[in-house]
Amino acid sequence: VASNAMLHHVDAERGLRRMRELVRPGGVLAIVGFATPSGPIDLALIAAGFVYETFQRLRGRYWEHDAPKQWPPPLSINEMRALVERELPGARFRRAMAHRYSVVWQARCGARTSSEFLCAINSASPALWASAPVYTSRSSGRDRADPRRRA
Repeated sequence: VASNAMLHHVDAERGLRRMRELVRPGGVLAIVGFATPSGPIDLALIAAGFVYETFQRLRGRYWEHDAPKQWPPPLSINEMRALVERELPGARFRRAMAHRYSVVWQARCGARTSSEFLCAINSASPALWASAPVYTSRSSGRDRADPRRRA
């Protein structure tokens, strides 16, 4: 299950619980979300994100969606981390640039479940998910959504 910039639009606690329910045993939940800063480290990451965004705008590689925005996010980074620790035990929470954070959580495999084979296959994926960088790349959905896209 993957969530990108969604949790600040809904009740985060209910959203995390629902996504947790959707993950099968051994499956992975990956979240990228927005939260307000909680301290100097977050402010530095916001500044770094601003510099990166400005650089991308100057290069003509920044795309802004026209969907409605919920800003500022209702929870701070520290509040979101505490909520994740409570709702997704063992999840990896990481701060990122520009108000962002990422969460990676793997659902435990139950004893003698009917999906033991899937648990064995999925158990290799958390290391891959946890090591993935969090950034917006040129090949993101921007290319599909931008009508000015070059052929």
